[in-house]
Order: sequence, then C-alpha cells, then structure tokens
Amino acid sequence: MIITIKDDGRGIDPERLRAKAIENDLFDTAGAAALSDQEAVELIFHPGLSTAERVSEVSGRGVGLDVVRTRVREHDGDVMVSSTVGEGTTFQLQIPIRRAVVVIDGLLVEQGETTFVIPFEHIQEIMQIERDDMSSVQGRLVATVRGEPYAAVGLDELLELDPSPSAVDGPFQGALIKGKKGTLLLLVDSVLGQRKVVVNDFSTVLPGSELIGGVAQLGAGKLALVLNAPELVHASAQCDAAEKGALRPYHDAHARDSRDASRRQSVCCNDSAGASAPV
Repeated sequence: MIITIKDDGRGIDPERLRAKAIENDLFDTAGAAALSDQEAVELIFHPGLSTAERVSEVSGRGVGLDVVRTRVREHDGDVMVSSTVGEGTTFQLQIPIRRAVVVIDGLLVEQGETTFVIPFEHIQEIMQIERDDMSSVQGRLVATVRGEPYAAVGLDELLELDPSPSAVDGPFQGALIKGKKGTLLLLVDSVLGQRKVVVNDFSTVLPGSELIGGVAQLGAGKLALVLNAPELVHASAQCDAAEKGALRPYHDAHARDSRDASRRQSVCCNDSAGASAPV
C-alpha cells in the first residue's frame, strides 16, 4: 500500500540542510558540498538533525521523521521524500500488505470517491432515513428510528474528509453500528452491498490510525479501508462530549429496561459551551 502526502508550501531548502549538517559535524564543508540536492533533503531523516531555529514541544529536536522511517522500515516498508523549493514537498509511505490475513463479512459503503468496509459483526441495521426523521438536538444531528433517537454523524466528518455534495431531496443512507459506548447511525454517500473480503491488518505499522482497522482486498488490484466500528462510536462520543458536555450522547436501544420496553430514551446533553475540532 502506498500513502502519498503532499503540500504546496515553500519546500525543503537543501542548502539549509547542508549548513546544519556541517554545524552538527555530520560532514565537513567539502563533504556537504558534494551532496546532491536529494541527498541533502534526505538528511531530514537523520536523528538529531533539525532546521528549526528554536526547540519547542513539537519541533526542533530532530526525533520525528527518523522515528517514522525507522518504524516503517521495521515492517519492511519505506518512507521517501521529494521537495522543490518554492513549490512544496511530497512524502510517500510504502507499507507492505501483511501475509497474515483474515476473511470477514463486510458491508461496502462509499464516501466521496472512496470505498470503505464496515465489518458486519458491528452492524445492527442497514437503513435509509427520510429527511423528516432527522433533527438537531443541542447542535448535533439525531435520527429517529421507529420512535427511538440515535446520534447520527457522517463518515466524512469522523475521518475529516472533504464533504461530498449532498442531494437536496431523497433519504440519507447509513448503518447503525455498535460499540461498547452505544450505537451510532453512521451516514455515508451510498451503500454498495455485502461481500466477503480479505483483510490485512496494519495497526502495528500505523498505530495512530485507530479509526481504520485494516485494508481489504477487493480484487483486480482494488483496495478498501476497513473501518473500526467501535472506535468510530467512541470518537463520536468524544466529539459530542467535548462540544456539548454530553452525559450520554447516544444509547443502545437494545439496552433498555426489559420491564418497560416501550419507555422512550432521550439524548441527554447540557448546554455548556466547548470547543473541539471533529475527531
């Protein structure tokens, strides 16, 4: 799997890196001058080397990119960089798909132009929600399903994707997904259908990607990211709690008191203000 990250910033100046290499006694003047621009740019991966003018909590120690490359190479992958001054920088992570695989039943959904897989074990129900059944409670979207309220959130919001143009008319599509924190209505652009998929785990390679559980092979060289449904539920809860001080931002309708199955449960929030970017 190849992950490409690029920006259109000022780029990496190889001359600054040559000067830093000399300052840190990595090369003498002649040795630094003999480096090609690409070799000089590669110095950003050298431990302890940084072009930051001062040390802060997040930069200046030279222990960032060298750790990234070391971790990825431990798993037989690699990290490469290319940069042009005044135009921007591109990083490319090459991560091998593991031989250890598992086959699962998954629901294929589409968000924008990207296909995702939701493991069926975490799906309570697949549904279309009419727009009249959607409302806003304390600033958060809530869907009413057979008289029961559920917190609803778009996959694009949870993964911080570019929002898709939504149709003015027509129902929402989504799935009720289950987690330890409750049940969430996950909204997507379209539901493609169910199929068995071969899943490769890469959580050990990218440990910070809690919302993604692996990569599914769809055949013909096509891949899809497998969503970690319990973590999506948890992420939505954290977002709700931070923004609205939620005591119970959503609930599992099946966890009701069996002695009163008809009792309505509500979304409990207070109106304390908070500030939080979407998870």
